[in-house]
Amino acid sequence: MSEQEKNEIISEAANSADSEMLSVLKSIKEHEELQTKYAKKQGRIVALAAIFCVAIMIGVGILVLSVLPKVVTLLDQANGIAVQADDVMKDLNVVTKQLAQADITGMIDDVSKLVVESEESINDAMKKVDAMDIEGLNKAIKDLGDVIEPLAKMMR
Repeated sequence: MSEQEKNEIISEAANSADSEMLSVLKSIKEHEELQTKYAKKQGRIVALAAIFCVAIMIGVGILVLSVLPKVVTLLDQANGIAVQADDVMKDLNVVTKQLAQADITGMIDDVSKLVVESEESINDAMKKVDAMDIEGLNKAIKDLGDVIEPLAKMMR
């Protein structure tokens, strides 16, 4: 083969290799452009997701800050109620012990005796009132009034 034929074959091979190489490079460039396009979309989505996360965190923070004082107040009130309930239970235990130690039967007997004694005293007083001569007493008061009346006139 001649030198010229060899150069032509090499040139054709180079052209054919160049066209294949160009085709592969074009394909790589297209894939790279697609990757760049999708990377930009992915970057936007990540940024949007980050913004949503920050917004949600701010919302939760505001919610916590607005609810927290109410929860603290509620817990303080619950604590106060628990302390009061504890005091009531202590007082109830004291009263229960005192009632257990009290002699209820003796108290009832004492009250019954007091009622009986009062009844007897009232009956004695009624007998004395009945025994009084009311008519005689009225006559004595009238006689006394008759005696004092002239004395009163004289003193005036």
